[in-house]
Formats: sequence, structure tokens, C-alpha cells
Amino acid sequence: MGYTRCGYRSPSPLPVKKILFPLLLLCVLPARAEWNLLHQKNESSLYVDPLTVVRGTRPRVWGLHDYGKPDEYQDLSARLLLESNCYDGTLRKRSAVYYKEPMARGETTSEYQPTPWEIPAADTIEAAALYFLCGKKP
Repeated sequence: MGYTRCGYRSPSPLPVKKILFPLLLLCVLPARAEWNLLHQKNESSLYVDPLTVVRGTRPRVWGLHDYGKPDEYQDLSARLLLESNCYDGTLRKRSAVYYKEPMARGETTSEYQPTPWEIPAADTIEAAALYFLCGKKP
């Protein structure tokens, strides 16, 4: 078992199953976000997960928009990847998944790719996200 031409015995291989299984288990466990309320107006609320903030030239964060009442598509919430351009004060939804139940639960109804860059209107969830990521008001 494991002798080389020089007579050196190589160490036995690591117990791969004992190491790999716990690592794989961590990957498949449900992810739990720590949603913190960022902005609330009327029945609509925006939560962000501060652990997902990515800084840089285009900071971004995962957000959860809880509508409070159904929108025109009967969705009650959306999980959003919000990306900002701090230089020109614009924001876009880089990714969005819409849900039939509050707090991003239940059946997903649709997914969207990036929206165009826009300057958010004052006192909106988008303006709150831009302020959170860039520290500037629109």
C-alpha cells in the first residue's frame, strides 16, 4: 500500500467522505437572510440583508420588498438585487424574483433581469436603497 520506487511509503489518503460530506451539507442547507428594515411607507416595506452588501464602484445589496397588499400581478413581495452607481446617483434592479406571499415566501411568479439605470424619486424604496449604498440622497 503506497510504496514508491525509492521505498518511501506515501501517507494514506484523507478520509474524503468524512470531510466532503459536512461541506456539501453546508451548501444545501437553506440560506437564511438577516433582513433589516430599511424603509417603510404606508404598507410597503424594504428590508436589506447587510451581510450581502458588496462595496466598490457599483455597490449592491440583496433586498426584500414587501408590498403590504397585492400588486397588479397579485404578487405580495419581491427579492431584489439592488445595484447603485454612486457617481451619478442612479440605481437599478440587477435581479428580481416575485412571490405570491409576503416576505419572499410561497410560489415564485416571475424573474427579471436588470432594469435600466434610473435616478430614484425622493421618498421611495429605491431612494432609501441608494442612500444606504452610497450615502447620498437623490
